[in-house]
Amino acid sequence: MVSSGTFEARRGMGMSGGRIARVLPVALVTLVSCVRDPLGEPCSDIAEGDLVITEIRGPQTGSFPQWVELYNASDAPIAATGLHLQFTRNDGKSSFSFFVRDEDLTVAPGAYLVLGGGSVDLHSYLDYDYTPDHHSAEYVDVPSDLYPGGTLQLSICGAPIDRIIYAVPPEGTLALDGRTPPDAAANDHSDEGWCADITGKGPQDGVRLNGTPGEANPPCP
Repeated sequence: MVSSGTFEARRGMGMSGGRIARVLPVALVTLVSCVRDPLGEPCSDIAEGDLVITEIRGPQTGSFPQWVELYNASDAPIAATGLHLQFTRNDGKSSFSFFVRDEDLTVAPGAYLVLGGGSVDLHSYLDYDYTPDHHSAEYVDVPSDLYPGGTLQLSICGAPIDRIIYAVPPEGTLALDGRTPPDAAANDHSDEGWCADITGKGPQDGVRLNGTPGEANPPCP
């Protein structure tokens, strides 16, 4: 596992490694324009498995934001603009999704990206706030809960990147086993290769935080 000191999402870093950008499809722009201005920049050509879903904090007691953590398993920086996360309940009868819309947000090779329902200014471990695209019906500044269980599909420009079937624990976070480097081929179902991380990473913003957003996960027991 790469040293956790190198795991940081970097803003403003250019793409490298010969990746080809593709323009966002009209359908994507239409879907997001009702909440924010349309995306005008191209989105990254990210191969399946380049980003790996590694940790989810779902609805539970406490005041910390909910989040999804992604790991860059490729050997090049990845621009996050246009990433699409779609959540579907286990029964398949309801779903929601959001797009990453920060055109300056880039995740370095071997680094983590944390997408959460909270202000990045108030919560230093978050890299992106999805609240404007997933908020309560009454209050646009209050994020809606993530589903406690279901399917999470990560894609860009309609191309799949990673997909997991998950159920978050009642305490702590759902964390991919940290014994080996994150791999999209080994994270398909939270019943295997995942565990609840209740140890936390120490004080964050003055309060002890469960899970390890932005850092390597600990080994599962």
